[in-house]
Amino acid sequence: MCIRDSETINDDIVLVSPGTYQENIVINGKVITVTTPDPTVSAETTIIDGGSSGFPVVSINGNNVSSDSSLLFSGFTVQNGLSPTFDQGAGIDVKSFSPTLMLENLIIRDNISTTDAAGSFLYYTGDVVMSDVVFKNNNGLYAFRTFNSSFEMSRVAFYDNTSSSTLLKSNQSSLINNTIIKNNASGGAFDVNDMIVLNSTVINSGVQNSFAGNSAIVNTIIAVSYTHLTLPTT
Repeated sequence: MCIRDSETINDDIVLVSPGTYQENIVINGKVITVTTPDPTVSAETTIIDGGSSGFPVVSINGNNVSSDSSLLFSGFTVQNGLSPTFDQGAGIDVKSFSPTLMLENLIIRDNISTTDAAGSFLYYTGDVVMSDVVFKNNNGLYAFRTFNSSFEMSRVAFYDNTSSSTLLKSNQSSLINNTIIKNNASGGAFDVNDMIVLNSTVINSGVQNSFAGNSAIVNTIIAVSYTHLTLPTT
């Protein structure tokens, strides 16, 4: 599978057959759909393997693109990304992308970052909508980090990740809903600002959790043998 800038225009659909693809994908300044014939079941059989090459498996760069359409990336396993660079994610890295980005039906696993987010990093984006995504066995400073990016996360699972700092770090208003965070080795699950955590479960994923600004925890279980919550002051 290869996505060439010269061969795609906005609103194109790139349909990918099952298989293992050894490559690093760059989507540069395009608002397209990259998916499979049946994305709800294809992630385990349609694999993008970054080969631990020192780059993200998938890079999405806005490059000043403007569109009322959404970029959809759906139906894949994203694995074996390796990033030694600060402000860069090893699995999926998104930079300066202002149209809506939809990340669906994904398994993000076995990615390594030595200085930042092993799973995904969002940097100066528009709305990002994530649903039915699994983060598993990623190893980095974080599993998921955003900077000046708002996201909505639903039906997402974090299992068996290792984070030398915090599992999820975000500095902008966002929503986590119907998400399971379980059995991760990290200092804590959350270091977030203006975050709503709704209908979710957090088990055995570190003891230091910080919620700043107008954050709220609603109908959510956070369970460890001991946990320290830093909550916003009123």
